[in-house]
Amino acid sequence: MEQTYRKSDKFAAANCPSTIQEAVLAGKPVKLNLDFLNKRIKVLDYHSNNIDLLISYLYNLDRGMFSKIIVVARENDWQDFLSRGYVLEGINEGYYRGRPGFYMVKFLTTERRMSHTLEKEAEIFRDILRRPRVSVPPSLPVGYSLRNAVSEDIPQIIPLFKSIFASYPSPITDPGYLSQFLKNHIFQLVTYNGQLISTASAEIDRKHLSAEMTDCACLPEHRSKSLMSCLLYSIEQELTQSGFKNFYSIARASQPGINAVLWKLGYNYGGCFINNCTIGGQFENMNLWIKNIW
Repeated sequence: MEQTYRKSDKFAAANCPSTIQEAVLAGKPVKLNLDFLNKRIKVLDYHSNNIDLLISYLYNLDRGMFSKIIVVARENDWQDFLSRGYVLEGINEGYYRGRPGFYMVKFLTTERRMSHTLEKEAEIFRDILRRPRVSVPPSLPVGYSLRNAVSEDIPQIIPLFKSIFASYPSPITDPGYLSQFLKNHIFQLVTYNGQLISTASAEIDRKHLSAEMTDCACLPEHRSKSLMSCLLYSIEQELTQSGFKNFYSIARASQPGINAVLWKLGYNYGGCFINNCTIGGQFENMNLWIKNIW
């Protein structure tokens, strides 16, 4: 059995340690995120022709630190994960350059797989589906402006997120992490009279031409002005011009606002991730929303 570690690159903020780890299993590379804050292992990329070996490798990582394993499986092997105790939580129809990605998960504790908020969140979801959809969001209100973020904005971005979220699933409040993110991904913001009001970003995957729309935040007193719709639409346009064709977002199932924004902009529901990450001070269920232009 071949199982070779190649390297382990660490990025860590005091409040969100994670490790990007690469290994070789049966001659094939595997890349994963050991996410300690969210107590999960997420397989970022794999090319395994031996699913049993991959599953065994994941299972034998330090289970005392993790309670959920996530694999975005391909269409030719997702059922192999299913037959080995994994659960299908969602499908992104265009994740792999127009081919579907199947979110297969393995819960390592009973507590992690249990949710007592699904019924309430289902009511929120049903209400959202009754709302009309739009092809283009309205223009920004007078006095608001939208632009790409630059490093000089970091001192304003960090307190914005600290004021809105009791906890966050990525180290967005770490200046070093945020500076690197601005260099490699898309991060846009809305200001009002020079003050930072709202943000959104796209974490881009150039290999698969997909992008996760994330880091959506807005000060409460400036909500219901379509600022988030304008931000996401602007990011979509920039991504489209660069050849990206799969946009998706993982939104808090308990929050009507962001789910309604994604629905109105033409995103389609792809599934619900149970206790996916810690946000707002606790583990929460997250809805998967997808827009494909393949």
